[in-house]
Amino acid sequence: MPRTKLQEIVYAVLMALFMVLAMELYNKRLRMGGMTNAGFFTAFSEMRIMVPVCFVMGIFSWSGSPPKSPLKW
Repeated sequence: MPRTKLQEIVYAVLMALFMVLAMELYNKRLRMGGMTNAGFFTAFSEMRIMVPVCFVMGIFSWSGSPPKSPLKW
C-alpha cells in the first residue's frame, strides 16, 4: 500500500486506468456479443473521459484507516 503522497497518486492513477479499462472492455463485450477490434477501439476512446473521473473520485474518497464507530457494543 502507498506510504507517501507520490505513491498514493501513482497507485490511484494505475488503479483508475486498469479498472476503467477492464470494466469498459467487459461492458463492450456484453453489448457486442463478443470481443471485437471495434470493441477495443470504443473502450479506449471512452477511457479518456472515464479515467480522470475515476481518478478524482479515488483520490477524494481515500480516507486511510476506517473511521471508528460511534456505537459501543
